[in-house]
Amino acid sequence: MTFRSAAIAGALLCAAGQTAHAAATFALLDQIGGTVQMNAGVVDGVFDTDMDVFTDEAMESIHLSLSDSAIETEGFVTFVLLETDMGIAFATLVDEQLADMPPVARGANPNTVLMTSDAPEKVFDLTNDDGDDLNDAFVLGGRNQIGGEFEWNASGADEADAFAWTGFETGDFVGFSFTSTESTFTNDGLNEVDTFQFVSWDKESEAWEIVATAEFTVNDQYGFTAEIVPAPGSTAILLAGAVALTGRRRRG
Repeated sequence: MTFRSAAIAGALLCAAGQTAHAAATFALLDQIGGTVQMNAGVVDGVFDTDMDVFTDEAMESIHLSLSDSAIETEGFVTFVLLETDMGIAFATLVDEQLADMPPVARGANPNTVLMTSDAPEKVFDLTNDDGDDLNDAFVLGGRNQIGGEFEWNASGADEADAFAWTGFETGDFVGFSFTSTESTFTNDGLNEVDTFQFVSWDKESEAWEIVATAEFTVNDQYGFTAEIVPAPGSTAILLAGAVALTGRRRRG
């Protein structure tokens, strides 16, 4: 999968040896009827040193951590918040990749989905983009901006891409907007139901769980904004304007 010019975690010991544990950050999704809390964690080896790319190893570690808690990422856009050595990171995973994949030639009808995002100028953008099609983030009005298109071969190619902003602090805002295309759901692409999923680390069960899902509106749009806010003894993210969020749910 490629991601062209265009984001919490915690888990059990996973099969590949990655470990995760609870951390102090959590997120609150603002939705009609109340909020949904999304707890953050640390996935060992993910953003544990300064880097300028979202490595395959980091992406696979997150997918494997989720998989170890019986959370399916194949066909979904999955949002993950991480405590890392590079600061608070908000990651977006599109589809699933559990192992290193050789470069795959793009077919005549690849899957695509459009994404735009903005974040404070001080944060860093990290991308896993096999096609090297992502334009550099640019600053507009004191905000980092990035936008464009994920493109991938979902049919017969077990590949994925990922994107993350890192270095958030209390009081920061981040926004995401997605638009589906004619090829978003075709050829084993994204699922039309519960396309977007928000996962959380559950301290009691020491496992991931899905706390909210969402899908595109009839106008082929989905978006939300988030603010890093203080909470007793920790940090929080308040997600507002999250379109079509459903209730609490755990898949698996």
